[in-house]
Amino acid sequence: MERHFKEIEVNWTLLSIYTGSFLRYIMKDFNSFLNTGIVIVVDNEIQAENFISDYCMKTLNGCKVTSWKKRKNYPENFCCVFLLQSKSTTEAEVIEFLQEKDFLPVLVSGGVLPEYLRSRKHIFRLQKPELEIEFCDRKKFQEYLVQNVVEICEILENLQKSIACTEYSGSIEMKTSFRFFAAIGYIYSKFLKKIIRSERLTYF
Repeated sequence: MERHFKEIEVNWTLLSIYTGSFLRYIMKDFNSFLNTGIVIVVDNEIQAENFISDYCMKTLNGCKVTSWKKRKNYPENFCCVFLLQSKSTTEAEVIEFLQEKDFLPVLVSGGVLPEYLRSRKHIFRLQKPELEIEFCDRKKFQEYLVQNVVEICEILENLQKSIACTEYSGSIEMKTSFRFFAAIGYIYSKFLKKIIRSERLTYF
């Protein structure tokens, strides 16, 4: 029994980036998409570089830019885009990047987060063990997202009418964020039930 629990442990930050970027347009239609980008803080620039490269190589739905103003290509709408924070990255550039609506923007900072970013809503501090890019049957999960759009739409529609959303009592500014992360959880739980076939092990 313990073996199964270990197999379905996930890094929710990485899963949210992957699923949220892949399903961006669908989630937007159900008002379950973030209205601003995600900020990830790691220990140093080397970890930041390695994390971005590893993600882009393994998921194939991410790309990296070193400067948003000097970008050469615009990303696909199912992608997430990583901007690596550096000494030359300006505040105006970062704010413009994080407000992009045509993809999921992710700023990665290696080290100390600049003061102007510390009040952002979606900041995640990842330690070295959390930087491994993997979650349960990632390739099968991608197939599930592609082949079960109708089911995913039903999940998102039902979520809007769920007790979790209709009786949400948190701050108004965080309501959309709550729907986004709740949607990720419900979608992934539905996928796990299909491959593990156990409601108890996949309860969300």
